[in-house]
Amino acid sequence: MRIRDTLNTPLLRRKKLRGLILTCAAVVATCSFLSILSPDSVPASVRRLSVFEPKLVLVMRPLPPVPTWTLPGGVDFPLVSSNTASLSAEQTEAMVIKSLSLEITAVDFHLGGTEREGVTAVLRRIPRKDLFLVTKIDKPPEDMTDPEAAAKFVETTVNKEWKALDVETVDVLLLKDSPSCEVMQAQWSVLERLLSEGKTRAIGTYNYCRPSLECILETAETPPSLNYVMRHVGMGPDATDLIQYQESLGIRTVSYGTLGEPVALPELLTDPVLREIAEDHGRSVEEVALRWNVQAGYGVSSRPSADYNPEGMACPGGEEGDCDVALMGMRAVFGWELNRRDVARLDGIKYEEYLQSPTYYSSTGCPDSFGVVEHPSESACRSMDPVWCSTSSIDLKNMEVEKVNAEKVDGMDVEKDDGKSTDDEKSTDEEKSNDVDSLPLRLLHYL
Repeated sequence: MRIRDTLNTPLLRRKKLRGLILTCAAVVATCSFLSILSPDSVPASVRRLSVFEPKLVLVMRPLPPVPTWTLPGGVDFPLVSSNTASLSAEQTEAMVIKSLSLEITAVDFHLGGTEREGVTAVLRRIPRKDLFLVTKIDKPPEDMTDPEAAAKFVETTVNKEWKALDVETVDVLLLKDSPSCEVMQAQWSVLERLLSEGKTRAIGTYNYCRPSLECILETAETPPSLNYVMRHVGMGPDATDLIQYQESLGIRTVSYGTLGEPVALPELLTDPVLREIAEDHGRSVEEVALRWNVQAGYGVSSRPSADYNPEGMACPGGEEGDCDVALMGMRAVFGWELNRRDVARLDGIKYEEYLQSPTYYSSTGCPDSFGVVEHPSESACRSMDPVWCSTSSIDLKNMEVEKVNAEKVDGMDVEKDDGKSTDDEKSTDEEKSNDVDSLPLRLLHYL
């Protein structure tokens, strides 16, 4: 028999075909495996094939811990916070518990309303040390122009609210601005005293433009550790040079409104550049907008939902909603990066429809504040379908990823709060404490 005939026998042909099939299967399996562990390693042209159609996948992939800054006094400040802005008490509580299960320990909340009620409910269920509290003193009433009265306003607020929270101290206390320099100086002096008394571990400002910062620095003995400003794609990296100014003074920048304010801007959510970059990285537009801020070196205080407007915010999923999808994206933001071309393209985007100032929610003492510029009012979730308007269908706490005690919620010991407590029911931090570091889930990854 000739060699050519030998190579063409049915047996060898079947072996060659089987080898080809196995090779193809191995290629597909490898690409699928890489798309789970590292979506960026799969070319966009391959990822767009239907076999790699994006979907939510649960993977046991450890993420790096949430980074921190060390503020004066040795305070470790987490670089991502869950912002409760205008959530109901019930959703604030559910959202904070979900945040903690994902190792987001910092919560940024307002005093004197439903947000504080929700945080108080959480503090009844967990050790105080497990929650990093960031809150702010609201602006004094418009007719309060007397510096002494404004200083008293701060003292009264802290005495009342700390008692309601049942805490001795918060981790960061921020001061909102006023059109009056004398009022801001008097209030800042009170914050400095609260810092020395241990009522707060760090102090900062919220929506302070350059003139406002210059005002309090004239008399301050302790400068702000932080200044919170709005920063989102479409504003430019630092259009007013405020960030450069405050960073030069050692005042760190924390950005809020990464999707825009007072609604998640449709212009941002539908931006073709953002969408292309999101697709290339296997991420949502919201995650790209968040990563743009983090990668620039700033902390973020992020709304965990795209469903908000001037009337309030809601977690998707109704009363039981806990903003899980957005929170998972927030936690995953430290596990991937934009490339230099991505950053340059995002830096160059400029939106013109609505004027958005870095100190958007400042008083009229700063330029282009919310009260004097036009703004949208309809939640993006009413007319669009952003990812952060959805809720996960996965019941995380019932998944058999590890053995989890049935009395734990997402890997944490919690106590159901019925709003009542007795001395016998109260326990010390040590009695309630649980090793939160050994959480059953290290994160959901969006593909």
